[in-house]
Amino acid sequence: MSGTIFVSKGRSVTLSTISFDYLLEKMRPLYLESEFYLKNEIYQVYDDEGHDFLYLETLSSEGFNIFVLVLLRLFSLNSTERFFETRKATLIDLILLLKIDARCDNSLGLRLGALYAGA
Repeated sequence: MSGTIFVSKGRSVTLSTISFDYLLEKMRPLYLESEFYLKNEIYQVYDDEGHDFLYLETLSSEGFNIFVLVLLRLFSLNSTERFFETRKATLIDLILLLKIDARCDNSLGLRLGALYAGA
């Protein structure tokens, strides 16, 4: 089984179910209170419907950039964990797809680029 993050039309990243669940659960507590509305929107298909995928393609630019910020928070707090080391190639694929998306804020794109360069 696998979990997929659909970034935009025709662009997605597939992770093993364990990796997908781990990533989502590690990101979940990193949403700020002001971002809970978005967390609920993103996680609805996962939590309420039991599907192993996330749709980022329908998010507004603001929502997309909040997702990117939460991912950056996760990397800054946990980048030395074994999870990140063993899944580096897949996570780099996700970072690149987020970085090239038209909705990605330039400053966040630079931070994503730094993650990619450091990987």
